[in-house]
Amino acid sequence: ARLPFTWPKYADQVGEMVNYSMIERTYRYSTSEPLYPFGFGLSYTTFQYVGDTHTAFVKAGAKLKGQFWIENTGTVDADEVTQIYIGWRDPALAAPRLQLAWFQRYTVPVSKPGRGLTIDYEVDARAMAVWKDDGWYIEEGMMDLYIGGDQPLQKRRAEGTYIRDEFKIVGSAYLGKY
Repeated sequence: ARLPFTWPKYADQVGEMVNYSMIERTYRYSTSEPLYPFGFGLSYTTFQYVGDTHTAFVKAGAKLKGQFWIENTGTVDADEVTQIYIGWRDPALAAPRLQLAWFQRYTVPVSKPGRGLTIDYEVDARAMAVWKDDGWYIEEGMMDLYIGGDQPLQKRRAEGTYIRDEFKIVGSAYLGKY
């Protein structure tokens, strides 16, 4: 199982109740190290993520499609909740630090060396959009992509690896209100 929220490490990491900003309220806008990050969970085994292939350029409004490989490097068959996060580099609009863009649960049998599961994924364009006064926009620019079993860039992580990659959004798009 994975945590559906972030456990703060200290009480002062939680914003004031009268401050309606999302800064420091969710993993998406947090700048401090939590006790347990969103998406954290333990397993009876370990997993290795390797070999992400995806399009390097994505037209604004289109899906990011890709594929990666996951191996169970432990001693027992187990389920893994694979999570894909994206992050904006130098956004012109206010954007989250990280965004959970895709997740899926898989039963992964113990792998023999060089054998595992090949996983296809699609990150919907709505996951790449940020809010502006009159609706959701996708802006041109570089994006970070993280694939693994928990939230990336955290001190407290489950055992295993994650993939760090990037892609570029080409052009911009207005998605409207939804």
